[in-house]
Amino acid sequence: MPETLTEQPLVSPDRVSLDRIVAARDVIRDRLHRTPTMTSTFLSDRAGAPIHLKLELFQKTGSFKPRGVLNRLANLTDAERQALGSDWGHPSTFATTAFFGMFIVFGALALGAGLRTKTIFFSIWGALFGGIPFILALIPFFNASLKILVPAALATFAFGWVNGGSERWRNITRGSTKGKRGKKDRSDSNEWVMGSSSSSSGSGSSSSSSSFGGGKSGGGGASGSW
Repeated sequence: MPETLTEQPLVSPDRVSLDRIVAARDVIRDRLHRTPTMTSTFLSDRAGAPIHLKLELFQKTGSFKPRGVLNRLANLTDAERQALGSDWGHPSTFATTAFFGMFIVFGALALGAGLRTKTIFFSIWGALFGGIPFILALIPFFNASLKILVPAALATFAFGWVNGGSERWRNITRGSTKGKRGKKDRSDSNEWVMGSSSSSSGSGSSSSSSSFGGGKSGGGGASGSW
């Protein structure tokens, strides 16, 4: 063993004292199980002194680690608490940025595609889905990082805007139909439309009108409109 380890204590006496041990015990005693101790004949014989083992496997986490963690958290300085985001119950920056970021990214994507394809539904949905969380992220209480949220929103908005110019995205957002109405949809592509939901409702109404419209029934029933 090197002489430096034998000449110098591994732990400074100023950092570990009986008073600090007792103070730590008072902090954690009501938060942890009181685990038992047992003697070890094998270790005692080899050490030449009674050896007692603390059975921390019966602790809540199965280890001694919560003892030091709880005591350290209870003795944090104000600067450390603020850095961890725990001062005044504020959530952490990482958690709020990730949470708000999910909504903002999808909202910006839908808004970009909706504006490019001139779709009212996607534009309003994207503005609300991403706009409300973005406004909440501006509140200092949530500690959200605008340096991450703003570039992410701009990037996904640009992605939706660029892809909104493709025929595939245009058909998805505007709800274009094939067949006889395809020519009309292409001619009206520069006009604002409600969105894909409008086409489905339109097709539903047309099918219902055909079901209740005039015509001969298979059994020779009466014809005419209802």
